[in-house]
This record gives sequence, C-alpha cells and structure tokens, in this order.
Amino acid sequence: MSVAVGAAIGLIRAVLGSWFTARRQDRMWLREHKLKAGIGFNCAGETVDLADALARRVQLRQEIAGL
Repeated sequence: MSVAVGAAIGLIRAVLGSWFTARRQDRMWLREHKLKAGIGFNCAGETVDLADALARRVQLRQEIAGL
C-alpha cells in the first residue's frame, strides 16, 4: 500500500513539474518574441499625428459651439 502511495505522489510530482517547466518556457518564449517585435518599433511620429488630429477636432468643435 505504501509503495502505491509513494508511486502516486512521485507521478503527481513529475506531472506538475513538467507542467510548470512548460509554462515557464512558454512565458520566456512569449517575452522573447515581444522583445523582438518591439525592436525598431517607433510610434513617435504616429503619436504626434494623432495628437494633432485630436487638437484640431477639439478646436473645431469649440469654434462651432462658439466657445
């Protein structure tokens, strides 16, 4: 009986250990690909364009409202 309990505990530890290892490797892979995708990504120009468009829109609405 004690042999079966020990074997079951060992099997559970092996399964959980492999699951946690796979999960950690998946997170590392995802982090690496996020970093690779971020290299050379520059949105400064787009952010400025978006801010200018928003400012023009606000100004136009204020002029229409007579503020």
